[in-house]
Amino acid sequence: EYELKAQYIINFGLLTEYKKTNTESFNICLLGRDNFGNYFQQKAENRLIGGKKINIARLSSLSAIRKCQILFISERETASMKQIVTELSDAPVLTVTDVPSEPSAIIVLSIEGQRLVFDIDQVKARNAQLQFSSKLLHLVRKK
Repeated sequence: EYELKAQYIINFGLLTEYKKTNTESFNICLLGRDNFGNYFQQKAENRLIGGKKINIARLSSLSAIRKCQILFISERETASMKQIVTELSDAPVLTVTDVPSEPSAIIVLSIEGQRLVFDIDQVKARNAQLQFSSKLLHLVRKK
């Protein structure tokens, strides 16, 4: 399950248009303790997003979240969601979680039967100045 989630999250980065940044790498950040193990390192090895090498960062605090292009918020950290949203405000950071009851993230991953599905909040994405490709939008779960 987490190997597939890691692949989805990297694909979200590939299929999202970001405001130009002057970072040297494309930063995928994992906030809090997670169950990904080495899956991100394996999936990101020798890959680029937007012409930049993918950097996987595990964060234990909110201090560096504005430096992320994608921020995965683990279940243990969803209690801080209000503070995360405030800290990011209009920063171009794609927030992702796998906690279906957490509506504050831009993308929410969930398991439906045997499938990994996701929902996207387009309003939050626009506020973060993010634009998704039609390929990605076509894959959003149909409710």
